[in-house]
Amino acid sequence: MNFSLLLSFAPHALLEIAAACGLIYWISQTWTRTPASVLLKLVRHPAHFWIASGLAAIPSLFGATVVALVFSGGYTENVARAMVPVFYALSLVYGMLSGLAAACCAGVGERFHLRGAFVTAIALIVAPPWYMSGSQWIFQGIRIFVIVIIVAVACIVLVDKNQTPHTPGADAPPPLPATNSSPLPALLIGFTPALLILLAITLGVSGAADHMSNDASRVLLILASIASVACCIISSVMLFKRRTSAAIAGAVMLLLLNAFLSFFFGCCAALVGANFGR
Repeated sequence: MNFSLLLSFAPHALLEIAAACGLIYWISQTWTRTPASVLLKLVRHPAHFWIASGLAAIPSLFGATVVALVFSGGYTENVARAMVPVFYALSLVYGMLSGLAAACCAGVGERFHLRGAFVTAIALIVAPPWYMSGSQWIFQGIRIFVIVIIVAVACIVLVDKNQTPHTPGADAPPPLPATNSSPLPALLIGFTPALLILLAITLGVSGAADHMSNDASRVLLILASIASVACCIISSVMLFKRRTSAAIAGAVMLLLLNAFLSFFFGCCAALVGANFGR
């Protein structure tokens, strides 16, 4: 994508950031209001990780579908001109979805981390945008994976570790019902590199990788290596924090497995296009 085309999408990104920050600020101002609105109940839900991941993935899935439908015919220019206002309206909706996802990450506990929500929303928006990858679903899968990693990191960093018991008349909202945290998010993140290696094998066996250039293959392998390192660290930290023998054993296993997979992806990226013959 050249610079002029990238610059043409800048207003969409700015509109998304403005919509996300506006919604986040409104949520922060109504955080202590009772009775809580539907959005506040959604933000305070115990399954905030899954809700945030689902909300943040909607722009990728829906945006790629719209682009594939709009630009699939021979009337691309006319349709694109007519769809400009629609794309701006979609950018507004996408920004609000990203802001709501960031609020779910920043609303864990009795505090609402306003600055953390702003940073998370911007990170979700500036992650490889849906309009930079068109309708190529493999790139959409990479973007969704990046989004899930951002959500997981935000949930870990912004969790309120210093919660105080709620007293009648206090301004803070009532605490959430006590729930046992599930190791499923950590396991999902931990086994993602294994899914990536299975995807790479599938692409190679099916012949789909033969239609990709060496540069594109190298970039994807480098991204997979970086993603494996991120999964290695995040999943192991999440499991180590549980402080049980089973969790520690699983963390060590995933640490070794993902370290090997990240090294494997890195070696493959270095060998792509290499000519060992004379």
